[in-house]
Amino acid sequence: MKTATWNDLLVDLKLREIADSDFSFLYKLLKGRNPKENISHEEIPSYKQHVKFVKSKPYQKWYIIEKNQKKLGTIYFSKQNEIGFHFLPKTS
Repeated sequence: MKTATWNDLLVDLKLREIADSDFSFLYKLLKGRNPKENISHEEIPSYKQHVKFVKSKPYQKWYIIEKNQKKLGTIYFSKQNEIGFHFLPKTS
């Protein structure tokens, strides 16, 4: 099997702004992260708290990263001009 190159990985990669329909995906990403990566909380919030956080629009811009209409991760640009990104773990 051929090893994927960066070009292969980036083909058809799309960013779209988050929507209400992404709440559960964003929560899944959050729960899968290493706790040391979380800067806005020390413990995983409840789903209801998470939705409230997302609706508060805490970032300047926040996008879902998709490839072939499959959600792979998220990227955000903070109000302090920082960039954060998170991806689902690789699955075979």
